Amino acid sequence: MKLALGTVQFGIDYGIANNEGKVSFNEAESILVYAAENDIKMLDTAPGYGKAENIIGQITRNLKINFDVISKTPPMNNVNITEDSLSELEKTVDASLTALNTNNLKALLTHGQNDFIHKDADKLYKKMLTLKEQGVIENIGSSIYAPEQLQIITQRYDIDYIQLPNNILDQRFNSPHIIKLLNEKEIKVFARSAYLQGLLLISIDELPEQFLPMREKLIQLAQFAKDNNKSIQRVCLEYLQIQDHIDYIVLGIQSKQQLSQAIDCLKTNINIPKNDFTLFSCNNENFIDPSKWKTK
Repeated sequence: MKLALGTVQFGIDYGIANNEGKVSFNEAESILVYAAENDIKMLDTAPGYGKAENIIGQITRNLKINFDVISKTPPMNNVNITEDSLSELEKTVDASLTALNTNNLKALLTHGQNDFIHKDADKLYKKMLTLKEQGVIENIGSSIYAPEQLQIITQRYDIDYIQLPNNILDQRFNSPHIIKLLNEKEIKVFARSAYLQGLLLISIDELPEQFLPMREKLIQLAQFAKDNNKSIQRVCLEYLQIQDHIDYIVLGIQSKQQLSQAIDCLKTNINIPKNDFTLFSCNNENFIDPSKWKTK
């Protein structure tokens, strides 16, 4: 399993536990340099992440370092997909390439979770397939929130990448039939939300009101980490490391120090039995799906 660097914090104030706002340009530069030095080759970004693509492009151009970059389409938001909107999509991809200072994208993912379920999704997929045939993008994929979305999308289209939430609370994508589907389709899996936007790392005393029903489970997680002589961060990453169907962990990073800590966690031996992690599984989407959270 490899680490992909999430860059949303480069461009916007993101995460329920983020009290520091956007990453500064100098810190972003330090993060990317450290990532390159530690053989992290994959970046995850999007036009919707503020100036993140421009910041990545400026740093990589100035320092002459290269990454494989995954970007995303503008969300279609269930509007009719017309020739004009497909033309705008192509312009957005061109703008991403310019901003990122690259000739092609490692992958282009749909950013709206229902964009490949949309009534006009065939048009969108065909346009992305054309971009792939032209060499503008290497792989086609989708960013989703729920297993049923994966099932519908893979029935309709051949995709290469899928980005999905997976963490010690949200274990919905670990079911045997989902893993079988991913393996049969040979889809590369990118797991995001390792810390559930930082919720899993928040002090219990600072837990936002909407998550108070999860208090006891989070206390149990903290005690579990303590009993195993590990940080909660390490436990969260070890949980993901033992999921054989996951190819990359997409980790949003706020500082070089955070990245260093994550790399150290991923280097350690795992000695927690796999079944122990299932104790923390939660299926209440009001808690595990950030799209359903009340905004700050």
